[in-house]
Amino acid sequence: MKRFLSIAAAAMVLSAITSFNSPARAATIGGSVSTADGRAIPGAIVTIQQVDVQRGQRAYAGRVQAGRNGAYVFDNLPGGQFVVATTTRAGADRERAAVRANGAARVQLVVGGRNDGRGGRD
Repeated sequence: MKRFLSIAAAAMVLSAITSFNSPARAATIGGSVSTADGRAIPGAIVTIQQVDVQRGQRAYAGRVQAGRNGAYVFDNLPGGQFVVATTTRAGADRERAAVRANGAARVQLVVGGRNDGRGGRD
């Protein structure tokens, strides 16, 4: 019984150390891509880049394709600061987003407007 408890305690300590050193990946950033007049842009490619990386950590980067209604989502992100961007035939937009571990943020990308390509919050 003592041996079992020792092994169980060691496993819990190892698990705690591993999760302490690994960035939490449960955050979500999602939204939609549309034109300035509100029309969805299906199939738009949306990219994401983490911009607040600690030394020795690897920056998260990814890309997804928006659905038929222009919606997109990035799941399983570490908490942090990100730049979300798209470039389409109608124009380009990029926005900054902050999300905490286990949190969620919504980012609307609007292309073809007067700030086309520069983003409103980047």
